[in-house]
Amino acid sequence: MKIYLIEEHQNQVKERTVSGFFSKHYVNYVYVEKKPQTLFNMEVFTKIKELLDEKKLKGNDFSICIEGGYFKLKNGYFMGDVCGIKDANGIRFGLGNLYEISENMYNAVKRGASLGACIKNVQKTRSFSNRNYSVVEYLTGNTFNRGDGMSVALRNADDAEYNEKPKTVKLIKRLPIKNFYELDKECEKVLREKM
Repeated sequence: MKIYLIEEHQNQVKERTVSGFFSKHYVNYVYVEKKPQTLFNMEVFTKIKELLDEKKLKGNDFSICIEGGYFKLKNGYFMGDVCGIKDANGIRFGLGNLYEISENMYNAVKRGASLGACIKNVQKTRSFSNRNYSVVEYLTGNTFNRGDGMSVALRNADDAEYNEKPKTVKLIKRLPIKNFYELDKECEKVLREKM
């Protein structure tokens, strides 16, 4: 049995997450040259299927792909990771934690802004803050990191039914911290500038 992690470029968080989950097996990394894009809603699942189809599997081999995306749901806006595991029987999808973002954040990303760059702009106004936060760490006050969501997505995909949409979703609602509101204001400013 061979395990392949399909990536567009090297991502150490993905590689650590998958290697840790399959700690008794060697994971092969396959880099697929694709133009990086920001994914929204169902585009995440389509992209994962595309990337998984790049690797032809033999016997009981399987491939894994994890992609992040932005989601507009009936109860708000979220960002998170989706994992797909493909083997001879099909693809199983799993969702990681979905972290709440504001409508301004969602729309700013939709118009081409980077939440990471917006966080850096917010931090420039804080003389004490020079740490490079991931978006998830920043929004949750270091309660969660991106690897946490990837681990949940991988575990959920491993437990999922073939060719079905994920049934369980854990929504991490807005935490009452200043970071969320500061990032929302920065994204609102970005949206005004992009109009």
